[in-house]
Amino acid sequence: MAAARPGKRIELLVFDVDGVLTDGTVLIDAEGHEWKQLRYRDLDAVTAAMASGLRVAFLSGETGPLLTRIAERFGIQLLSSGAKDKVRGLTALAAEAGVPMSRVCYVGDSDRDAPALALAAIGLAPRDASPLARKAADSVLRTAGGDGVAVEVIERPTRNGCLRK
Repeated sequence: MAAARPGKRIELLVFDVDGVLTDGTVLIDAEGHEWKQLRYRDLDAVTAAMASGLRVAFLSGETGPLLTRIAERFGIQLLSSGAKDKVRGLTALAAEAGVPMSRVCYVGDSDRDAPALALAAIGLAPRDASPLARKAADSVLRTAGGDGVAVEVIERPTRNGCLRK
């Protein structure tokens, strides 16, 4: 794992959802309804970050109404769903936001996220991310997926270097 690159001014913060903002568990009932758990503190942290002018986006390999509802709940306008190719998805989100990759921080947890973690100006992985994602990240967070990752990235930026101005 490379050391975090301090001093990078980040304009776009992109989160994977499952395994980052959730613990990666999905509950499914007999009718096929799915549930995922989110933390209010993550919601509050993302809301505060956007209120301060930081652009925040979600990049997920998943699709469907639950992902859309999660993005709505967070107030996310930039959403890429069904993005199995995370590099392509991250590049498209940055272009849509008009932000160069040198100003993008990406938080991901899986092998599929590893190339995007390496591409972003700063790549961060939750503590329980896959070995490949942790290796590709600039920094591994103290927080596990679904346990307040957004809070750590946004409220405690000096530890991981992502949001230093």
